[in-house]
Amino acid sequence: MNTTTASLIVAAFTLGSLNAVAQLTDCSAVRTGRFLCENELGNTIIDRGNDEQIETALNEAWEMRLRVEWIDGCTYRLYPPPTAKDDKAEFAQRLIVTTRVIEVNELGYSALVWWDPPPRDTLLLHYKRLP
Repeated sequence: MNTTTASLIVAAFTLGSLNAVAQLTDCSAVRTGRFLCENELGNTIIDRGNDEQIETALNEAWEMRLRVEWIDGCTYRLYPPPTAKDDKAEFAQRLIVTTRVIEVNELGYSALVWWDPPPRDTLLLHYKRLP
């Protein structure tokens, strides 16, 4: 078996395992609410409603409104609003963030997050539920 075949088998197994975990996880508790995400990208407060998410960066002075689309019980995509005014905003407008919730508990949830187009690798992020 060559390296490419072995890599494809490992990738298929990993995706299948994640899909099975997501199917067993009840993600209804995180479809809406207020959460804190602390990671190397900064600290962000997330206020999520049924079809909109507002992210407020605590370390920087910005707020972003995103459209939320749930594509299955535990996976959602975030789409930026169509308000591009410069090159950076135009790139952000094309950026779609996909989040797959892999664990939900009384404190919050953990999820794999990736971008399309990919400006960085997939991240494992942890979100704390806020009152």
